[in-house]
Amino acid sequence: MADGQWATVRQIAGEIERLEALDRGEGLDEDGRAVLARLRIRAGRASSRAVLADDVADRIDRATRTRDRGGGATGT
Repeated sequence: MADGQWATVRQIAGEIERLEALDRGEGLDEDGRAVLARLRIRAGRASSRAVLADDVADRIDRATRTRDRGGGATGT
């Protein structure tokens, strides 16, 4: 799941880079700047979700390893 989240972050980052390059060259109109602003917000949210997904995956991995070593609660 985290890999998919990070793929989304990379995709949005690519779109941001493309628009920023256009802005440096021709300049973006008001609509283009609004799209860029929304993409930056989406990137922040997507990266937060990716970090959370990484954290959940790490916790699950630790719990699984603990359980497999016999350190977890029985019957779960």
